[in-house]
Amino acid sequence: KNDEHLRRSAMSGDSYTVYYWTKCAKFYGRAGPIVLCLEDAGASYEVKDPADVPPNAGFAFPMLTLPDGLTIAQTPAICDVLGERLGLNGATPEAKILSKQYTRASVRHGLRLICSGVSRPWNTSDV
Repeated sequence: KNDEHLRRSAMSGDSYTVYYWTKCAKFYGRAGPIVLCLEDAGASYEVKDPADVPPNAGFAFPMLTLPDGLTIAQTPAICDVLGERLGLNGATPEAKILSKQYTRASVRHGLRLICSGVSRPWNTSDV
């Protein structure tokens, strides 16, 4: 599958559900990089309170339920899966390896932006 196909499928109506404290209303915290991935891909998503997560879904928040119903936890793992599914990682094996490195770095960078008061982390004018 090519990146364009993955991006089109991301916009096909499949919806993702992010679970994080305060539904990201007061802060994005570790859910920030996940929201950035979903926004960048143009994917449909909603953010819900942790109390709404399916039972036995994972260990800690944030969590993400994929359109197929699978729920996963941990920001780097979620970003890695979204990169594959939404075509946000590279097209070559080398680029895919680098994207995994950048995923980990973006989690740290995204948290710094969010903690510094950026109100909408995907607004590049704030960077």
